[in-house]
Amino acid sequence: MPENGSPRTEPDGSDREAARPAAIERSFRTSIVYAPEAPAALIRRFSGEIDPLLRNGRMLKDGDRCTVVQIDAAGGSFVVKRYNRKGPLHTAGHLVLRSRAAWCWRNACRVLGAGLATPAPLACRERRVGPFRLESYLLTTYVDGPTLLEYVRSGDAEPAGLEKLADEFGRIWRGLGALRARHHDMKATNFIVDDERRLWMLDLDGMRTGLSGPRLRHARRVDRERFMRNWQDWPEVADRFRARIDTP
Repeated sequence: MPENGSPRTEPDGSDREAARPAAIERSFRTSIVYAPEAPAALIRRFSGEIDPLLRNGRMLKDGDRCTVVQIDAAGGSFVVKRYNRKGPLHTAGHLVLRSRAAWCWRNACRVLGAGLATPAPLACRERRVGPFRLESYLLTTYVDGPTLLEYVRSGDAEPAGLEKLADEFGRIWRGLGALRARHHDMKATNFIVDDERRLWMLDLDGMRTGLSGPRLRHARRVDRERFMRNWQDWPEVADRFRARIDTP
């Protein structure tokens, strides 16, 4: 971040349709894009040695694909996500292509622009060697609440609450349709239920927008089938969601 605390503001130029005001810093070894509204002290920490943030945060997920921690900083709660290398071929592909963190940044901007809920992207960082991308990291706001699967599994969901969640998902489904998008990983664990029974989408690195024709129809069918598999043990819940998905 610039020493005077006033970042250079410009669109993230790789995709103007998905652009939001962002400050961009690039060097031979790193690239950082961050939202001007992000707390300056937090961006300085994210721009520096990042391992302490991961070590000292509360672990939310420690998987093969990514490591996710919650941190408390700058008077709020945030999430730091590190995208882990998966193997030689996958790593080689992402050396020159857009990183998974960059895909998440781009897609979150599009989702928010469509009026759908996802944790706000605050910063995207790539470790590089010149044009080649190595590790990538994403910083977002933190949304508290159970996953949709946890909420349904708990047995505490009343019919009115489930109806509202079904309506919420129907709105998300139509919104993705308007974006001509696939989510690509519609597990119930990729949705958070907040205190107001609002649904927030997570894990947007596999999302692709602007699809058309047979490709879009196939993608929507795969998303639908994946989402409905979540409810094989809850037929009444499945009926509620199915009704919203199948309503034009």
